[in-house]
Amino acid sequence: MKLFIIRHGETNYNKMGKTAGQVFNHPLNDKGIEQAKSISKNLPSEINAIFSSPLKRARQTAEIINKNYNLKIGLRDELMERNYGSLSGKTWEDMAKESGIPNLKEIDYAQKYDYHRFGGESINDVKSRLLNFIEYLNTNYKNGKVVIVTHGGILKIMHNEFPQKERPEIGNATIHEFEI
Repeated sequence: MKLFIIRHGETNYNKMGKTAGQVFNHPLNDKGIEQAKSISKNLPSEINAIFSSPLKRARQTAEIINKNYNLKIGLRDELMERNYGSLSGKTWEDMAKESGIPNLKEIDYAQKYDYHRFGGESINDVKSRLLNFIEYLNTNYKNGKVVIVTHGGILKIMHNEFPQKERPEIGNATIHEFEI
């Protein structure tokens, strides 16, 4: 199975350096819309399915990409960004101050986070739901080509769980290819 996993286009929160997680459901900004239009040109001409996180920024990116395919987009909660709980909507610096964990960003990027005490998720929660979705894909699209629109946190887990030769930076509207 070949997966083309795309991080959603830019939002105003991305531009301001704030984490949105699941709590803040902002749309793409003008740059994000243009990014989604541009990236859709770099995908295969034929795919078997498109799946997206139901969060607005990912769904909007998927809808723009889908203009080339006209498929039903499968909205899947398993593809949502990690939930930061009450730390959502803040910069990493503000999150560190509020949590009392000065190296919170480093812990998060090292995939060792646990936001339970703030009403959010742990890495194990997010990894579990993502791997369940990958199992679903393996059952239903074993030899297919699938486009997935999701978030940076999901892409980090994918790169750790399914290392590939290429590991591009996880920026807005970037394509990450996985052979699984």
